[in-house]
Amino acid sequence: MSENRRILIVEDEPLIAEEMRCYLEEAAYELSGIAHSVGDALNILDKGGTDLVLVDINLGQALNGIDLAKLINERYKIPFIFITSYGDKATIDSSKQTMPAGYILKPFEEMELLANIEIALFKIKNNGRQEKLSISKEPLFVKDRGKLVRIELNDILWAQAYDNYTFLQTAMDKRLVSHPLKWVEDYLSGHNFIRVHRSYLINFDKVDSICENKLIIGKHEIPMGRTYKEDLIKMITSI
Repeated sequence: MSENRRILIVEDEPLIAEEMRCYLEEAAYELSGIAHSVGDALNILDKGGTDLVLVDINLGQALNGIDLAKLINERYKIPFIFITSYGDKATIDSSKQTMPAGYILKPFEEMELLANIEIALFKIKNNGRQEKLSISKEPLFVKDRGKLVRIELNDILWAQAYDNYTFLQTAMDKRLVSHPLKWVEDYLSGHNFIRVHRSYLINFDKVDSICENKLIIGKHEIPMGRTYKEDLIKMITSI
């Protein structure tokens, strides 16, 4: 399930670090180390062999987790997930600039942590394949005020059912297509789009995190049905 992925924990609170270590080892992940400061983390990263970093933002020192994230981007080019007690807008805005693979608020549940890790690793594994798939299939052309508007498949964040029609949501706008959600689902089959609710189909590559009964894409919350959640969890834990 984990394909021997090695994860670095950067957390200054020993109890939380130990809790994460237990969760990861039970899920068959390997640890590249546990660091309590930016300096410790850099020493471990310099040795190589780390696939993902779990980063606490407040490390109680001059250099914090966001500083470490910038260094990871510059030197190591590997994904990282922020794990923090801070959910205020200023902290979130600062962290967004570093392009994290996830953002988890403390206290967290084991499944929430593991699901976010699986999403981050899934994106790494499927990034190249996803680009090829997007090229291999024609984009959608949506009628809008007498003209046809082109929508690239990978620009779609999610699709939402609207009676016998479907809204396609991109980062820029929302378009209505004259087909039911099932038709859209069939059309997008094989492009990393997954049904998560009877009214929603999401682009899995755009998911930032998974919570109890919802998915987070950017600033948006997408509801997740119980049946679909079970299928989603099976999929991401089978990587």
